[in-house]
Amino acid sequence: LTLEDFDKMIYLDGVVKEVQRLRPPNSIIARSATKDTKIGEYFIPKGQLVLISNYNIHHSSEEWDDPEDFRPRRWEKKNGGCKKNTEFAFLTFSGGRRKCLGQPLVTQEAKIIIAILTQCFEITMATQDIKAIEGALHRPTQLQMHWKPRITRKSVLNMDLVMSSLPISRTLTTILDNEGHLSS
Repeated sequence: LTLEDFDKMIYLDGVVKEVQRLRPPNSIIARSATKDTKIGEYFIPKGQLVLISNYNIHHSSEEWDDPEDFRPRRWEKKNGGCKKNTEFAFLTFSGGRRKCLGQPLVTQEAKIIIAILTQCFEITMATQDIKAIEGALHRPTQLQMHWKPRITRKSVLNMDLVMSSLPISRTLTTILDNEGHLSS
């Protein structure tokens, strides 16, 4: 894999964005009003804390077609085929002037990690009964997976050019023994 290969991985890009849409790591964005503001019929005084539920927006049928369905191909269209075609319907990294500057880096790293892991391992779910801890941060619990190596440790080391800046490169090379088996 080369960095140029990742730009061609449109479906993988859709997978990353769809995971971020369905299960954003943060479910609430907090902002403080910098001046008295009126939104619709609501008055928001200066200094008032405003909470935005990006989780609810990401799951809203007013914003998305079939919002509960995992559909990576929706991202082949601009803004993921959002009904209102606005950047404020996809808020995993917030939006507007205060949008996280790290979004492109995080998205690219996620694509690299997923591509390399799926190239190195055949990954299957041990159970379909996945529980999640809901709250300000979403995270799975009791997530069990089977990892069957596809290639050897030497092949993983050869990918170091692609992965040299990622901490996961050290992790992958330490969990595989010389024959490509998972070490304990």
